[in-house]
Amino acid sequence: MRRTPLSASTRSASWPAWTALVALALFDAPAATAWGPQGHRLVCEIAFQELDDKARTQVIALIRSDPDFTTFSESCNWPDNPRQRTTEHFLNVPRHYTYVGRESCRPARRCVFTGIRDDRRRLERSSSPERQLEALKFLGHWVGDVHQPLHVSFKDDLGGNRIVESEEPPCDGNLHRVWDSCILEERVIQGRSIGDVAAELRSTIDDEERERLHDSTPVDWADESFKISIRDDVGYCFDLDAPDVCGYDLDNPTLDPGEPLRGFSVDEAYLDLHGDRVARRVLAAGVRLAGLLNESLGR
Repeated sequence: MRRTPLSASTRSASWPAWTALVALALFDAPAATAWGPQGHRLVCEIAFQELDDKARTQVIALIRSDPDFTTFSESCNWPDNPRQRTTEHFLNVPRHYTYVGRESCRPARRCVFTGIRDDRRRLERSSSPERQLEALKFLGHWVGDVHQPLHVSFKDDLGGNRIVESEEPPCDGNLHRVWDSCILEERVIQGRSIGDVAAELRSTIDDEERERLHDSTPVDWADESFKISIRDDVGYCFDLDAPDVCGYDLDNPTLDPGEPLRGFSVDEAYLDLHGDRVARRVLAAGVRLAGLLNESLGR
């Protein structure tokens, strides 16, 4: 199916000159962090509430030794402040992909898959509480990252960081940041406490759904995210007849250095459309993270 813009308001074919200058200034800006601080807190708070008694006791003991954090939910932002192990926060896939079929980072050496794998091993096998604590914080972050749809996306546009959002309410910056923070804060958190939102989201699933979420792999998580990122209604990429790729723009398969950036406008209807989808991704991340921690620490 050919991807087309949501409406005339979602994409501008010719942006004003000042917008182009802003876009060029942003071209080499660092990538936004997945989910933003509130999103990572929420993922890890859901996980903490989902833990069995033994795993929760061990998580509490590890966090008590942390010099900077007093709760697991706060500690999950540590890999972003400052940015650590940069290439493991995401997975880049080729533009002709329609799904993620295997746990591979190629052509990169490391990606979110290696982060999840290696830090789970460290958490389970290390005899050093310091290394276990570090692995716990990384693991919580990686599981959140892989559930953010635009963290499983394309390298040339940095997962939507090079799709410029109009600097007007309700969101601003770029499309990646819209999915990191704006939808979540405007439609899910809405100024409430992280603990309350976590409890509310957990109340929407039963044991059968919880088991289904546990019965999955990081490849499944990445595939779910990628299939959201390339949906028509997300507006991230466009099906092109030739070549057969999900292109950066209708007349430009990939974004090359120096090319003008595409614009995109987000309105209240866009937030309404994707609010529940973002909530379900955060919930899935928290439940699945708890499953990993229960297996690794609750034995």
